[in-house]
Amino acid sequence: MFVANADGTVSAKLTSGKKFRGSWVWDKKFRCRNGVLDGRALGTDCQVWEIDGSSARMTRKKGKGKPTVYAVSN
Repeated sequence: MFVANADGTVSAKLTSGKKFRGSWVWDKKFRCRNGVLDGRALGTDCQVWEIDGSSARMTRKKGKGKPTVYAVSN
């Protein structure tokens, strides 16, 4: 599960069991995040997010990296 809050915090529990915590901001058309995955600092990555109905596609490295597709639910 992945949660991005309006206060700029983000958290996730991956299917592998790893936990992510960090922060995010909008930078023009990119969502930039900085965080820690299971104690390892990941640094900043600016991503393109595209939402279509019940799916969301996130592409790393300002849209030039590997895309990941997520299911969207309430």
